Amino acid sequence: VTRMNNVINIRTCTSCDVLKNIRQFPYAKNEETLDSKGNPYRRYICKDCYSKKKCEQRRIRINKRRFDIKNDLACEMCTYSRERDGDYFVTDNLQFHHHEDNKSYNIADMWNMPIKRIKQEIAKCTVLCMLCHGFVTAQERKEVNKGI
Repeated sequence: VTRMNNVINIRTCTSCDVLKNIRQFPYAKNEETLDSKGNPYRRYICKDCYSKKKCEQRRIRINKRRFDIKNDLACEMCTYSRERDGDYFVTDNLQFHHHEDNKSYNIADMWNMPIKRIKQEIAKCTVLCMLCHGFVTAQERKEVNKGI
């Protein structure tokens, strides 16, 4: 442990329990936020652990959003849904098929966008289970290949 201007510049991360240089701990809010000793307040979780924690929180938030939206939907061909299939229903089996050339975004890439925007894009789609989606896509490809 070394001192610079009477301040210890080593800290142990409370997440990974590793001793690291104080510069590995990001400022909380901004550099003007001071701790009880008048020094700029730094987090007690290192940059690496903080980043992993934020990524995990984001992943959980996106998965919840995807579940909440898909949980009330049903396949428009075979009616696969929570209501019909109960505990056998898996939201990941529902997919969105853009049936016209009006696609603004791939819905799989939109889950971090505002809900209103996601629902606008879903409104352009046909909701299909993965089996029906595969069937519809195969039929569309056959029609395209006939024109070649």
